[in-house]
Amino acid sequence: MSATSSLRSLAAKVVAAAALFAPLAHAADESSVTLICEAVRSKYPDLAPYCGLADAERRPIVVGTTMQLAGDRKVSDPFVSGAQAGSRLRKDCGLGATPPVVARAIKAFGAFLNQVLLTLSGVANVRTSVVLRELKYETALPV
Repeated sequence: MSATSSLRSLAAKVVAAAALFAPLAHAADESSVTLICEAVRSKYPDLAPYCGLADAERRPIVVGTTMQLAGDRKVSDPFVSGAQAGSRLRKDCGLGATPPVVARAIKAFGAFLNQVLLTLSGVANVRTSVVLRELKYETALPV
């Protein structure tokens, strides 16, 4: 078998396995991720070395977001609606000392914006910055 034909064969297997990897972004828990990777390993043993992705590489797709909310100038009862909005946001995206909002996929984040943030009274505009990868250096500082 020539190098070109083996490369084509491997490329065809990668394309076929891509459909099996697609559910990783929507996996509910780590056991689902493991089951999906095991299915790919068993069906395509040539691709087994590529199924050993670290947890940070597999999930989450969106590492974090930064949101700026702009409110309406006129709110009928800012104290009542503000308290309700604050409790709802703390429940859904964890304000305070917790990590930023983490979504499994852009589609899930869009649903969060439409179903939670934009339904709050007094929210006129949402500006979002999405972090797709985390830059983290492991270099130790000299003592």
